[in-house]
Amino acid sequence: MTAAFDLLDVTVEDLPAYTPHLKGTVEGRNRAVESMFLAALPGYARQPRPGKRASRPKDEVLLGFEDFTARLLAWTRWWNTEHQPAPLRGRTPT
Repeated sequence: MTAAFDLLDVTVEDLPAYTPHLKGTVEGRNRAVESMFLAALPGYARQPRPGKRASRPKDEVLLGFEDFTARLLAWTRWWNTEHQPAPLRGRTPT
């Protein structure tokens, strides 16, 4: 990651670990991505399953990089421009 950030001239500012109160926006976005986007994708491994954990279907087809990226970009566009969480009273997150 460091090499990629250096190549893109991204300045990285490390925040102390285990301090979500300092990075609430990031923590909130990460929870939303996981619960609203990743959990719906094939191969998502952190889904809670009652009782004995069933294995994934043998014929499940995972997304390729291009498909995953296109879906993530579409979700991000939706999140930023259309999604209106109740606490924002009709506004979008950005």
